[in-house]
Amino acid sequence: MSSGVPPGPLTIVAPSGPSARSSIAKSRYRVPRIATKGPLTRCLLQACRETTSKRLYWSTTRFMFMRIASPGAQIVTTFDVHAHCVPRALLLDLRDGKSLGATASWRGDKCWFAIGSRAPKALPAGIDDVEKRLESMDRAGVDVQLLSTWMGVSACEFPADIAPTFARVFNEALAALVAEHPDRFLALANLPMRDPHAAAEELRYCVAELGMVGAEIATRPAGRDLDDPAFAPLWSMAEDLDCFLLVHPLHSLAGRAVERHFLGNLVGNPAETTIAIGHLMFGGVVERHRRLRLCFVHGGGFAPYQVGRWDHAYRNDVRGAAANLTTPPSEWLRTMYFDTVVHSSAALTHLVAAVGGSQIVLGSDYPFEMGDPAPVEFIRNAGDVGSAGLDRIVDENARRLLGPGVRRLRRDDGLDSRPGANSRREGRQRHGRL
Repeated sequence: MSSGVPPGPLTIVAPSGPSARSSIAKSRYRVPRIATKGPLTRCLLQACRETTSKRLYWSTTRFMFMRIASPGAQIVTTFDVHAHCVPRALLLDLRDGKSLGATASWRGDKCWFAIGSRAPKALPAGIDDVEKRLESMDRAGVDVQLLSTWMGVSACEFPADIAPTFARVFNEALAALVAEHPDRFLALANLPMRDPHAAAEELRYCVAELGMVGAEIATRPAGRDLDDPAFAPLWSMAEDLDCFLLVHPLHSLAGRAVERHFLGNLVGNPAETTIAIGHLMFGGVVERHRRLRLCFVHGGGFAPYQVGRWDHAYRNDVRGAAANLTTPPSEWLRTMYFDTVVHSSAALTHLVAAVGGSQIVLGSDYPFEMGDPAPVEFIRNAGDVGSAGLDRIVDENARRLLGPGVRRLRRDDGLDSRPGANSRREGRQRHGRL
């Protein structure tokens, strides 16, 4: 074994073989110089080079790199803001008969979930398996996931009398899971949206008491659009708590014949998101709640592509389109955040052009089949967007979206959790500042 490492740049490269992630390692962990002053450092470096265990490799690499990199080295934390989770502890409680208005049962290796007397639905494979989740994160180069419920288990799907109780039990189970892995997970609350006042109170409890960083809400919770005045208490609470809301489709294009050809997902999901953004804009919600931070999945649906049409209607006040707006929709769009689950470099390039590079955050939609299992690599391969904006998309933008919530992350790698503290540039603070 060599007594030291030659001077000059060092790239930490994964072991070869099926589990290798060398292309990611080469790009993310490049250090100006590593000084090997003691036997521990030399042993760790040799372990990284020789181990065949992927979990041991990545945990050892993370430990070693964060502690012996030179002070000026760039450290990037990769945040995945769109990842679904149903705590296994909750499912076991439901299986064992806990009265929460739902049941869970296992048939083979599949878990089936049912609300009341509705037909059971199979949970997506891996949605409750923490070990598989961590392995997937390590393969993909994701350091931190923001965990949000699967919409099929959303509290807004429950009757109004049981929804607050189910939401509280779900959120406490999710918070307990995060507490077991405080360096890898953050949590978004599951809210009982049928009662907006109860939803606002649950958000307060989850952020102030459980340490969550925001909430996931449906595009049309309980059949009400997001410009419904009844939701005002929730918007105000999110502003007061300085947390963000992740907006996700549910019951996409209900009533339309979208079951065939998987159109409910392929067309319905982005359409639902587009309609939700339209209601929030043209209904005046963003004007009345200017400190609201909103993030939309699936790249914002069709809104970034059709925002010119919206501007035309605003400028000409077509059929009252400008009644609740004082700023063009395209400018409001540039205050919102959007994930990268668009499956096309051309689409991502257009999204950046439409809303600005500061508003894009990494998402995977884990563990769904329409998700992106390698989101970091997708961004890196997206031409000019990836080469110029990788660090911004995976780290800086997420920190601004999280705001003070990023301090909830308990990293053991020496990172400063303040927004932008470990990045080359802070970026412009654009949300709600028109």
